[in-house]
Amino acid sequence: MKTGSIGAQLTLWYTAVLCLGLILFSCSIWLALRHFLHADLESALVDQARGLNKYLQIEDPDADASLPVEIDEYSQSMPQDHLLLVLDAKGQPIYAAPTGLTLQPGGAGKPYKLRWKDHTYLAVVQTVLLKEGRVLTFLALSSEPVDRAVYLLGLLLIAGIPLFAVCGAAGGFWLSRRALRPVDAITERARTIGLNNLSERLPVPNTNDELQRLTETWNAMLARLESAISKISQFTADASHELRTPVAIVRLAAENALRKTRPEAEYRAALERIQKESENMTHLIEDLLFLARADFDHSTGETGTVELEGLIEDVCLDLNPLAEVKSITLRRKTPGQHVEVAGSLSALRRMLVILLDNAIKYTPEGGMVSILLEPHSEHATIIVEDTGIGIPEEARGQVFQRFFRIDPSRSKESGGHGLGLAIAQTIVAQHGAAIELRPASHGGSIFAVSLPLRASA
Repeated sequence: MKTGSIGAQLTLWYTAVLCLGLILFSCSIWLALRHFLHADLESALVDQARGLNKYLQIEDPDADASLPVEIDEYSQSMPQDHLLLVLDAKGQPIYAAPTGLTLQPGGAGKPYKLRWKDHTYLAVVQTVLLKEGRVLTFLALSSEPVDRAVYLLGLLLIAGIPLFAVCGAAGGFWLSRRALRPVDAITERARTIGLNNLSERLPVPNTNDELQRLTETWNAMLARLESAISKISQFTADASHELRTPVAIVRLAAENALRKTRPEAEYRAALERIQKESENMTHLIEDLLFLARADFDHSTGETGTVELEGLIEDVCLDLNPLAEVKSITLRRKTPGQHVEVAGSLSALRRMLVILLDNAIKYTPEGGMVSILLEPHSEHATIIVEDTGIGIPEEARGQVFQRFFRIDPSRSKESGGHGLGLAIAQTIVAQHGAAIELRPASHGGSIFAVSLPLRASA
C-alpha cells in the first residue's frame, strides 16, 4: 500500500480512533474502580468506628470491666493494619495500638487520609459519651491494598493500550488492503481503456455494494465518453466534408481566373462565385460555432421577457417575401393577447426563422404554411404546419441530427447544410422547452414547440 493512499489514511484514522477510545475506556475504568474501592474502604471504616462506639457504650455500665482491656479485646477482633487510639476528656490516652500512637489531625467526624510511619491510612475521629465523661476515638484502616490494586490496574491499562493499538493498526491495515483491493483492480483495468478501445467495459461485481455502483458509474461514464467521441468524430468528418466542396469551388474559380487574361465580365463572374461560396462557408462556420458553444454552455446567454405574438408577427413579415416567390400562403393565428415567456429574443427568433424557412423550402408552389400560437395554463405552444412533401417515418428520428438531410441533392440546391433543425432543437433545449415532430393529416409536417410561460419559468 502506497504512502498517502486511502488505505494508509484509513489505517491511521482507525488507529487514532481506536487509541482515543482505549484511552477514554481505560481512564473510565481506572477512575471508576478507584472511586468504588475507596468508597468501600470508607464505608468499612465508618462501620468499624460505629461498631467501636456502640461497643464502648455497651461495656460502659460494667463497673468491674477495665475500659482499656475491653478496647484491646475489640482491637484484636479488627482486621490487621489498623490504628486505634482512645483519649479521655483531658486528652490523655486511654488506649493506643500500636504503642506510641498519637492523634493525627484531620476532619471532625469525616474520614480523611493520613500518613504514619511511611504508610497510608484512612482515618476517622469521633466523640463517644460514657458515664465517666466524653472520650475521643481515633480509628484508621490501611489504604495501601486499595492503592496497590488501583496502581496495578493503571499499569495494566497503560501497558495494554499500545498493545491493543498495534493489534488494531495491523488489523486495520489488513482490512483496508482487503477492502480496497477491488478498487485497485478497477483502477488498473480502467487504465487500459483508451481512445482506441472505448467500447470495452469494466466487469461489474454482483455484490450490491459501493464497488458495484462504482463500476456501473465507470461504465456509464465510458459509454457517455464513447458516444461523445463518436459524435465529435462524425461531426468533424461531416464538417470537413461540407467545407471541402466550397473550398474546392473557390480554389478552382481563382485558378481559372488566373490561368490567362480574361475579359472583365469573366473576372466578375469568378469573383461573384467566390463571394457566394465564401458567404456559404461563413454561415456554415457560424452554425458550427453555435453548436460547439451550446455543447459546453447550455444557457441562452441574454435572457428577458419575450412576447410571442409580436415575435411571430415580426418573423412572418420578414419571411413573407420568400413565401410570395413560391406563391405560398403564410398564415398565422394568434390568440390576440400577450403571451410572455422567459428567454432570449434573438435565440427564439432564430428558432422560428429556421422552422418557417424549412417549411417554405419544402412546400410546393401554391401551398400553405401556418403558424399558430396556443396559450395554456403553464406553457405556450407554437405550431408550424406546412402542406409540403412531409418527412418519411423512418427519417423522423434523425431530422434533428447534425448534417442530416432527407434529400441531400435538394438541400444542396437550397443552400442547406442539415444544421437548421439541430440548431432549433438546441435553442429549444436551452429554454427548458420541448419540440415535437408529427405528420400532418394532408401529408405535410407539423413542428410543435412548448415553451414554459413567464410565471412558470
